[in-house]
Amino acid sequence: MNDVNKKIKEQIESKKIKMKSKSYYLALSILYFVSVIVVILFTLFLASFIFFALKSSGTNEFLAFGYAGLLPFFQSIPWLLILALIILILLVELFGKKIDLVSKKPLVYSLAAVIIVVVGFGAVFAETPIHNTLLDKAAENRLPLGKGMYEKYGSFRENDLIVAKIIEINDEFLLVESQENQFKVELSDELRKPDHVDLFVNQEIIIFGEINDDSIEAKGIKPFDGPKPRYRGKNIIIDIQRSKTKVNSI
Repeated sequence: MNDVNKKIKEQIESKKIKMKSKSYYLALSILYFVSVIVVILFTLFLASFIFFALKSSGTNEFLAFGYAGLLPFFQSIPWLLILALIILILLVELFGKKIDLVSKKPLVYSLAAVIIVVVGFGAVFAETPIHNTLLDKAAENRLPLGKGMYEKYGSFRENDLIVAKIIEINDEFLLVESQENQFKVELSDELRKPDHVDLFVNQEIIIFGEINDDSIEAKGIKPFDGPKPRYRGKNIIIDIQRSKTKVNSI
């Protein structure tokens, strides 16, 4: 033991080993703690944003149209954000392993607990007004961070889903209005629509299909009771469900 102490003393004196002050280690501890808190908060925020994006973009609506909606549903999922969330969850798990109580648990159990907490919090927090507020700020150029993310993932998928108001009904087609444009929706036996639901004038519906000039080639229709859709064009985001259509430059 004396030989070991002697060697350590010699290395200190030769400056091969440098002593660090208590303030240095305190600063490292604070930095580590802040990093953990930031990663956890961002993980929870990203999880809630993914739930919000699935709802706000209309991606969840594809599931109402059966097999025909499965492919566009999976194509619309923000996979890049989900990959980022997975990486963050693994980081949280790595930080958690530094805690004795967590490190003693099997990896499967601790990781499952982290996933349940993150997903549960994300689903609940996504229902609060915060993301809608941030989306509005992004539309008004008042969101310094995250503007592009909200514009890309928070706006409604106008290429496949059309939210419109019925203005005329007859046996062969519906006449609908969306974003101040009128379209004809042909009624056919192949058109998928919910049973035991009566369509009526001034009703908001969502149409799964493609716009072709002044008509919509619809694969399915259903009543719409989702969140206010924001349609993003090249230079504008439009909220069509307010009392007066509002156009915000972005």
